[in-house]
Amino acid sequence: MKQRWTDEQLIDNFTLNSEELAHLKGMVSHNRLGFVILLKFFQHEARFPEDPSEVPKEVIEHLAKQLALPPQSVNGII
Repeated sequence: MKQRWTDEQLIDNFTLNSEELAHLKGMVSHNRLGFVILLKFFQHEARFPEDPSEVPKEVIEHLAKQLALPPQSVNGII
């Protein structure tokens, strides 16, 4: 996955839709963030990351912001 994303690209590629948000009900906060990171990575790359460093910090921050969570809540999860 490329490591640099513009704000427009983040919105176009990594904004959660209502169906994706519905899957998060009942999940613990750090599980929700880890889940959406893996979901969006898979949607974009058609595979899961082999290493956490494959997921750009910008993507994690964009997803965390949508869930009103700190991006650090995912450390060690993926």
